[in-house]
Amino acid sequence: VEIGGKPVDETATYRLATSDFLARGGDGYTALQEASVLVGDTDARLLTDVVIEHLAGQSTVGATIEGRILVGRQAQPQ
Repeated sequence: VEIGGKPVDETATYRLATSDFLARGGDGYTALQEASVLVGDTDARLLTDVVIEHLAGQSTVGATIEGRILVGRQAQPQ
């Protein structure tokens, strides 16, 4: 893991933006459950609003295939 192109300093303190779902341990992700919350979910902007605002400021929006999402079944090793 890197931050700003440098390895994470395990003695440093970092600020992280994430969804309240992950912050509360959703999908079994418990690493942040004990972290301090700087902006509560009732005070934060909705992610949909942020995305809409960003897209509205773009003259065009392009899409590329990144290969991160696979749809369908993969062959099982024999």
